[in-house]
Amino acid sequence: MWIDSHCHLDAPEFDADRAAVASRAVAAGVGMVVIPAVSTRTFDSAREVAVQSQGAYALGIHPLYVDHEPDDALHQLRVALAASVDD
Repeated sequence: MWIDSHCHLDAPEFDADRAAVASRAVAAGVGMVVIPAVSTRTFDSAREVAVQSQGAYALGIHPLYVDHEPDDALHQLRVALAASVDD
């Protein structure tokens, strides 16, 4: 089984054809995708798309987005991690 360990399937660029992209991945032998959140704003979308695609997600803040995060971003990350521990 292939695992795509870094797939931003939650990105808005996939809104129009997300299901088709996921179907093509399955057809190509991808058994799981890991959707990484890149900022506090993408925590929810990464989780939602991972659940819809029966994949997994990773929470974090990409270094490219650190300067655009709110002051409490690390607190938000801790809260989100605690809330998702059973996912």
